[in-house]
Amino acid sequence: MRFVNALPLVTASLSLGLPTKLAKITFTPVRNEVDPTADFAQLQLGFVDQTQRRYEVIRPLVLFADRTVVQRARETQTHPDTVRKLRRRFQHQGMRGLMRIQADTSNEAQM
Repeated sequence: MRFVNALPLVTASLSLGLPTKLAKITFTPVRNEVDPTADFAQLQLGFVDQTQRRYEVIRPLVLFADRTVVQRARETQTHPDTVRKLRRRFQHQGMRGLMRIQADTSNEAQM
C-alpha cells in the first residue's frame, strides 16, 4: 500500500511596487509518494525511547484518519489490538497515556 504525503514548499511572490512588508507569500504543496512501511522503518532509527515509537505508530490515525487500525498495524508491524489500545490511551490521556507505567514496588517490598 502506498500513500501520498504532502510536504509544504514555500514560494514567495513579491508584488512589484509594494514594500517588502506587504509582499504576498503563497504556499504550494509538493507531493511525494512514500511507502509507509519504509518510512516507519527509517523513523525508528531516530527513536530515543518507546514513547516516541508508540506515538509514531498512532500518529497518522489521530492526525489524518486516512487509514484503518489494521492498515497501520501492517505498516508498523504491530498487532492491531496494540494499535487500538495506544490510540485509545492517547485520546483519553494524551502523551501520558503512551508512557510506560511502572508499578510502585517499594510499598510491596516493605509489607
